[in-house]
Amino acid sequence: MWKVDRLGRSVQHLHNAIAKLKDSGVAFVSTTEGIDLTTPMGEAMFGMLAVMAQFERALIVERTRAGLARVKASGVKLGRPLLTGKVCRATLQQRERRRRAEGRGA
Repeated sequence: MWKVDRLGRSVQHLHNAIAKLKDSGVAFVSTTEGIDLTTPMGEAMFGMLAVMAQFERALIVERTRAGLARVKASGVKLGRPLLTGKVCRATLQQRERRRRAEGRGA
């Protein structure tokens, strides 16, 4: 594995994943972090990194939500623009039907 935090999103998820690997006879080694779960030191380091990975994910979620709230509060409309005017849903559906009839796909 490249890094522990790529394996799971929470401490519980990481521990469950590692337990499944152990039950299958697979030894876990993180190449960039030097963690080998066949040793007590590796297990201790894994536990600490699992907690930090969960904390980092929670921070990312918190920052993303705060950023979206700030943008919405400033009046910016998020998401894909609505189809209006010449390019409306009916026009797109007609175009798709025509392309499929011609055998060109969507």
